[in-house]
Amino acid sequence: VLIDFGLSFISTLPEDKAVDLYVLERALVSMHSSCGDV
Repeated sequence: VLIDFGLSFISTLPEDKAVDLYVLERALVSMHSSCGDV
């Protein structure tokens, strides 16, 4: 499974990758909120 949170461009900047990871974390936490704190 691949989740792409990009804004239709490819970037190698660390900040862009960090934003993608943060959005992924928020998505997982919202889906599995019963698991406790991350």
